[in-house]
Amino acid sequence: MSRWNQKDETKVAKGATLSRGTGPNTASPSYSKNKKKRTVPTRSPEDFVILKPIPDTHRLPLIVRYLVSKGIAVDFYKEKYIARRLRVRMGRLNIKTYEDYLTYLKRNTMEVNELKESLSINVTRFFRNRDTFDLLKTKIFPQIVNSLNRKEISIWSAGCAVGAEPYTLSIIAGEFFKKYNINVRITATDVNEDLIAMARSGVYSPPYLAEMTEAESKQFFMENTDGNFEVNPVVKSRVHFRKHDLTKDKYPTGFDMIVCRNVLIYIDKDAQMEIITNFIDALRPGGILILGRTETLLTEWRHQVKTLSGIHRIYQKLDGVQLNEVKPIAVSPTRLAKRKTTRSDPSISTQKIAASSERVQNRLRELQDFRKRFEERKKQWEERMEKMHKPQGDAFGSMSRASSRNSTKRIVRPRKRQTPSKLLQNIETDKKPTRLNFREILKPVKKPPRISRIRKDDPLRRVKD
Repeated sequence: MSRWNQKDETKVAKGATLSRGTGPNTASPSYSKNKKKRTVPTRSPEDFVILKPIPDTHRLPLIVRYLVSKGIAVDFYKEKYIARRLRVRMGRLNIKTYEDYLTYLKRNTMEVNELKESLSINVTRFFRNRDTFDLLKTKIFPQIVNSLNRKEISIWSAGCAVGAEPYTLSIIAGEFFKKYNINVRITATDVNEDLIAMARSGVYSPPYLAEMTEAESKQFFMENTDGNFEVNPVVKSRVHFRKHDLTKDKYPTGFDMIVCRNVLIYIDKDAQMEIITNFIDALRPGGILILGRTETLLTEWRHQVKTLSGIHRIYQKLDGVQLNEVKPIAVSPTRLAKRKTTRSDPSISTQKIAASSERVQNRLRELQDFRKRFEERKKQWEERMEKMHKPQGDAFGSMSRASSRNSTKRIVRPRKRQTPSKLLQNIETDKKPTRLNFREILKPVKKPPRISRIRKDDPLRRVKD
């Protein structure tokens, strides 16, 4: 690997990278063999500051107005994002209220510049969301080549921070369009001049290259004596940096592709609508617009753009030659191997389909039985509740019914007792009674009543002497 002696005035990008390692990977960046050995992501110092609640939150608009009066356009940021950045700065200065911080801002002009740098978004790394760049290289760029009638393609990287994104575009686009003798020109812009200075130098600390393989880092970077990496001059020659504020400055035009990822999520809806409208106007007919994974176009622009990939937020301007929609599916190597085996052996797939259909049928039967039991129990419960809550009439009605029952007493006639012989006779003559009373049949016959008194004319009566 070629070495390069770094100059003293060269600025090195050492900010927040959200990387998953400390340097170039020796294995493939997409799928690592040693999944258990994962390094902790590199974080910015701001992530370790404890954010304490602010008591006078109603004074936040005063700070926003003061910054706007100083020429810092912070009014288009979301309120939560501004509050978090302010709390980080206040935590470092040990200031507890917005009122005290506003006083500090008015007395210290350097703090205004510090806060301005803190508000700018500089979290980036090379090949961030690598599958999006792979999709551009394999699906989008081949279609652009067929529709392009020029020998140059113009790309704009808006909100480039320290330049990792435009240099990544220079790597993949330069390698692809080189085969077709098409020149690649990339314009990279940002609102922060210090970040642009770092991007122009093109020197990065190792965590920025954590998503790249060791072979890629050797091909497109040069390692210096301090262990940092400088972008290859050929890759650097395709990128031109300039300062540009998306909320105030005039937009350049004539681009075949605009990449603005993870910038709109910090901006309110009104500013988003204005920025996207300007992006669409800055594109050539049939140009490509790429946003971040968490950003999407609203319905206002559905009649102006076509969605090429909803997952990767890739859109195309409608007027001009239209590209085909792409639907990539990220598949791991193990799942890909399993898919190949199932395709080669159709019996395995048919068995799986039969087993799954059988499970579905069994489940449907269980659900039908459960529903039947539930309906039966529900019907029983409704009948029981209906009997319990059946209206018995009011008090006066019950009294009248009771009086009528007392006035007309029911005459209960004694049932004729049938002797066992009579019952047997009924059975023999096929006179079937309604119901046999076996207690009456087996009950013994009563003895005749005992005569307690003897009549006077009874000859057996004993006459007293």
